[in-house]
Amino acid sequence: MDIENHDAFRIHSCQHCGSLEFFDLRRGDKGVVEQLSVRLTDENLQAGVQVYTFYSMCLTKYFRDLARHWKGWKGIKEWASLERELVLQSTNDGRGHITIAVELHGSAFPRDWFVKGTIFTEAGLLDRIASDCQSFIGDNWP
Repeated sequence: MDIENHDAFRIHSCQHCGSLEFFDLRRGDKGVVEQLSVRLTDENLQAGVQVYTFYSMCLTKYFRDLARHWKGWKGIKEWASLERELVLQSTNDGRGHITIAVELHGSAFPRDWFVKGTIFTEAGLLDRIASDCQSFIGDNWP
């Protein structure tokens, strides 16, 4: 995982060449995050969407919750953007392995395309992921 001038943050998969990148953050009139871009990459795959986040649960809060429960949780922890252009579903096997299923959807109505990929990370990296997300987004979120 890396951060470049807080203009983006990326979660690299531990098991393959894939990554999930968040970039091009846009704020509304009051400085509140309203939109950002997301790119999912893997071998022979690159897909991206613009995500409308206004009124969504803060992405940083989602990653902080994962980090807080690094020892394990039951079921799936999900985050979704307002129009579900981006859906993250995280599971933890209780042995330090975190799986983040990533869904990207084209325009909301009608759904013209759909991509699903998986990012594998380690429980020990969750604090850094949450911190990097906070550095990228800042505190201005609804």
